[in-house]
Amino acid sequence: LPALRPRPAPARAASPAEKSEAWDPAALCGECGGGGKLRCGFCGGSGRFFAVEGQGSVECPSCAGAGAVGCRVCIGLGLADVKGILRDGANDGRLQVLPNGAVEILKCGAFPSCSPEGPRDG
Repeated sequence: LPALRPRPAPARAASPAEKSEAWDPAALCGECGGGGKLRCGFCGGSGRFFAVEGQGSVECPSCAGAGAVGCRVCIGLGLADVKGILRDGANDGRLQVLPNGAVEILKCGAFPSCSPEGPRDG
């Protein structure tokens, strides 16, 4: 799945209460709740993986140590309906699909998963 790389946004972040009021719950992804990310199933959200007991831990190969992975249902955008979003979002300037298949958000306010700090954890 494409990686999600939001661009820097305005200085003031919307509070969770402001974000929840701004988006109709029916418009949010049912899998991640609009956050665009899910707890990593490989490491259980710790970001660390114990390859061999007693040998210590290493960075999780699935989430690269983040503890979360992009939602596969909404491709990390947080929307319930993403049909045509890559085409339409690229055409109207909301996002850009990079040559490597990654998705770059160009207008942070257009997607519930995006905030000035980056995608919320789901």
